[in-house]
Amino acid sequence: MKTLTYYEQLSSHLNYLQLIGLEIKEILVNSKAWIRCRNAVIEGMSNQGKEELSHRDGDCVYRTSTFKMENGLCGMITNYRIGSEKGTYKTYGKWETSSNKECVADKEQELPKKKELGLEIVGSIDDILAGHERAARSTFGFWINSSTSGASDYLARKQVGSYGLRFRSTPQYGNVAVVPMRDSTGKLWSYQILNVDGSKRMAAGGRTTGLYHLLRPFKTSVSSTPGVIGLAEGYATAATCLELTDIPVACAFSSENLVAVTEALLELFSSANLIVFADNDRHLPTNTGLNHALEAQKLSPSRIIVATPNFGNLPPTKDASDWNDLVRLLGVEEAKRQLQEQISI
Repeated sequence: MKTLTYYEQLSSHLNYLQLIGLEIKEILVNSKAWIRCRNAVIEGMSNQGKEELSHRDGDCVYRTSTFKMENGLCGMITNYRIGSEKGTYKTYGKWETSSNKECVADKEQELPKKKELGLEIVGSIDDILAGHERAARSTFGFWINSSTSGASDYLARKQVGSYGLRFRSTPQYGNVAVVPMRDSTGKLWSYQILNVDGSKRMAAGGRTTGLYHLLRPFKTSVSSTPGVIGLAEGYATAATCLELTDIPVACAFSSENLVAVTEALLELFSSANLIVFADNDRHLPTNTGLNHALEAQKLSPSRIIVATPNFGNLPPTKDASDWNDLVRLLGVEEAKRQLQEQISI
């Protein structure tokens, strides 16, 4: 059982409610009354679509409370309702003393093993974690000082939209997009800059393993039908697959991160199924994108589908490997046809 500090739990619950579509900026804890809020999914609908909803369908409420268990753990529970759908989200922490209501994480939980960091370690684990925290603080300042609206030459070339990004424009780098890199509690650890020339840059010393960006909030499904979330390597591929399927898609930033992000999404959305939109790296000696996607599928074969683009007789090149390339080279209809054959959308 993963234990979190009080503030990590608070952040986790806030992130979860935002991911399923509630428009809130902070959580009220231990309120005696249900808290009403707006639904980002409904707010994004057309006026006609809103009119077709019943009043109850448009209702969104939540109530978050803390609790103490006999074994010394403390926790936080959020009950919510979105229209006719109901759900519960729980997290757990550890009491520091019997009189202290702050939750603290076990030290062992704060020190992941070397292999879980996904990098060659030089120096102590504490040094690496401290570097990650410094990068996170720097990232926060960079993020809030980036514009919420703007243009990106890279996105224009890829012909995809902007979903949850920020922007910067400088004479040196041109119009670039900034992709947030968060963990499953919602903490912002790093960023990825999508440069004009297609190169990508991340925060120096920043954490990468297990981080992702969910391009659109995940709306929980009705009881017997699990929801579906997509996962792709890069942002442009994720945006392409979102636009092809109209399901929320996350980007993992690299094929090596697919397994870690898959594990995080399966845990966070325990009732959801997952579609991994794999890259088809035919041009490499080893098909890295597909192999990592298949490794991710092994985490839960009954809940995960791997969808791979087929380029037919086109020569294997770096520019003919992912779903965005498929749309560019063979068209939207061909991409949709292939997806229809591989998954139910």
